[in-house]
Amino acid sequence: MPERRVPESDGEGAHVTPIGSAKIKLQKPAVLAGFPDNGMVGSICINHVIEQMEMHQVAFVDSEYIMASALFVGKKLRHPFRIYANQKGTVCAILCEVPILARGVRPIVRALIDWLAGEGATDVTVLGGISPSNISPSSLTQRSAFLLQNADSEAVEKNGPARIPATAFVVGIGGAFLSSCVANNITCRGMFVPSLGEVPDPGGAAIILEALGSIVPAAKVDTGQLKAEAETIKKHLEELLKMQQKMIQEYEKGEVRPETERIYK
Repeated sequence: MPERRVPESDGEGAHVTPIGSAKIKLQKPAVLAGFPDNGMVGSICINHVIEQMEMHQVAFVDSEYIMASALFVGKKLRHPFRIYANQKGTVCAILCEVPILARGVRPIVRALIDWLAGEGATDVTVLGGISPSNISPSSLTQRSAFLLQNADSEAVEKNGPARIPATAFVVGIGGAFLSSCVANNITCRGMFVPSLGEVPDPGGAAIILEALGSIVPAAKVDTGQLKAEAETIKKHLEELLKMQQKMIQEYEKGEVRPETERIYK
């Protein structure tokens, strides 16, 4: 049975628990993160990176604010909020595949920031889908990845496939994570693609990953398989999305609260 190590906790209902059986030693890794978002783009991106880079799980995030659930993926039961790394320990991937209660976003983000600091991570990229109404300009003849960062963005836009928006508003845990990275002097950026919320969007994920390689060279992956299997992935995730929406409805009906609680999804 795998050894379970003491979790790294923020003391407020969220902690990162390393997996004792993981042999990978992190080497100040570049960190990619995907959370529940429009079109499940973040989840699709991170799952593809994990597969292409042959990553292994090194930790999971546990919290009373994460919807109680387990996932059956790759013929294995898995925790819904996991952290992976490549064999060299140079690239890490954070993946959350279920909704999070709004009041749990801050403690979960604090736990992640504490864990990143403990592992010496100095570079974070959040990947995902964003509502077209939350980014300007959103109406383009060709859909592109948008880059949000404080560094020399103009040079990146001139020499790469990512565009720099005039304005953007990132909500939910992805936005909170980026904000906390800025506050803690961790180099960070967001890479987003305009996407509708009700339909899985593997095409949008491919757009982001193709742009990512020029921004974070260590995380460059081939997107051929993702494009070839886009329709299959979409159909599979449509079923998962329906199940998640049903879970949210049942969860909200079954829990008595003094006031309505929002769920980020």
